[in-house]
Amino acid sequence: MPKQTYFNLNDEKQNKIYETLVRCFKEKTMKEVTVKEIVLDLEIPRGSFYQYFESINEAYFFVLDQELIEIYESFLNLVRENDMNVMKAIEQFGEVVADEIFTEKNYNLYRNRYIGLDVELERQWKLYRNNTMKYGQDIMSIAEKEKMTFIGGIMHSLVQRLFTESWDRGAFLHHYEIYMHWIKRGIEEVFNGIAI
Repeated sequence: MPKQTYFNLNDEKQNKIYETLVRCFKEKTMKEVTVKEIVLDLEIPRGSFYQYFESINEAYFFVLDQELIEIYESFLNLVRENDMNVMKAIEQFGEVVADEIFTEKNYNLYRNRYIGLDVELERQWKLYRNNTMKYGQDIMSIAEKEKMTFIGGIMHSLVQRLFTESWDRGAFLHHYEIYMHWIKRGIEEVFNGIAI
């Protein structure tokens, strides 16, 4: 989470910093981006960056968090539109995710997230989300935590495969539909009684 100094800035300055961070993290993975290039782009002293963020990791996680809020809110809206039927919302959610990822604005940002985070950065990202994730609490309020964690794990696996296997939108939606069918039918039907 940015420091209060960041939130004390006027909207124009906050937006300029945020857009610079988004651009930097779209162009390079988190490990490749430096504070030096961010402050040069913003034309601010290096110390100013640390008045706004504790570290480059925190700045990166802030950007990811802001972008994910839109996806989570879209999911919650789908649940509400489907009279709190989570399964119907999940069936429709693939299109929302595809719309979000396959835009010029977001594709490389998400790609760099799924390709560029190692185990330690994933751990730090999870800690960051646990401390800031109000929208996660909203999702957990509509279904049991373990069930939503299970669905979330499947979603993250599909998105990671999208980038590691270079899927286009159609391939992603095809795989999403297959996975959702399996979830609805259950693992026993998937393997048709075959011992695994």
